[in-house]
Parts: sequence; C-alpha cells; structure tokens
Amino acid sequence: MTCPRHFAVLLSLGVLTSCANQGQFYLKGHPELSPAHRQIFMRGEIPSGDAVAGLTREQVKLAMGRDPATFDKANGEDVWVYSRKQMVGNSSFDGNSRGGSARMENDHSFSPTEDLGPRMDVEVKTSIYFQGDRATHAQVTEERP
Repeated sequence: MTCPRHFAVLLSLGVLTSCANQGQFYLKGHPELSPAHRQIFMRGEIPSGDAVAGLTREQVKLAMGRDPATFDKANGEDVWVYSRKQMVGNSSFDGNSRGGSARMENDHSFSPTEDLGPRMDVEVKTSIYFQGDRATHAQVTEERP
C-alpha cells in the first residue's frame, strides 16, 4: 500500500523540481541574454527598475513561473501584476523594501532567520509595464496590513 504513496510523492517532487528550473533551463539555450536578464531567470524574481526592459511577455511569464494575477493599463502601457505573500520581521531596523534581512547603519547586521520580533505577512506586488510585446520597466511594492 505504501508503494503508490511513494510514487505519488516522487512524482510530485519531480513536477515541482521541473517547474522550479524552467527559467534556468531556458538560460541554457539563450546565451545572448544580458546579465540582468539572466539574473531574473535564475532567481524567478523581477526587481524594480529597468532590468526587465526588453523581455517579451512570454519570457516574463517563463521567468516568473506563472501567469500574472491581474492585468491593467496605465499611461498607455499594459501592466501585469504578480502578487505573493511574504513573511517579514516587524522591526524598526527593517529598511529593506523587499523584506529581506534587516540592517543597521553600523557594522551590525541580522540574518532573516534571527529573531526580529513579531512576524507579519506582507503582500509583495510586482508590476511589469509593457509597450507592445516588450517590457519597459517594473515596480515592486509591499502592502502591509
């Protein structure tokens, strides 16, 4: 009876592993991509700014691993919005807009695994702007409850 369960677990892990590596698999066949674009595919995350500029809609979907949560328009550009929940420390030292490790101005730093006090969910929204089929820029924001 445990064989079917083991098979199901292994199959699930195989599917998850293949999804996690889609961007990296794409990189192998596209050495012409810029270092900024390569970083996007490796991390599966698009930073604020123009690092995404020039990627096609299909490349953005592949890099993000899914379709956007919503579609919008702003200033004549199509906007794709990706949303995800992220746990962050609720600390007065947390100056990182991405919710990563907190840093103070001196040489002391904290890793994200250290106790930073109460934890809270934030919604991270990545908005990607397109003119035609090409991305022009992205904006990453956090919404706290």
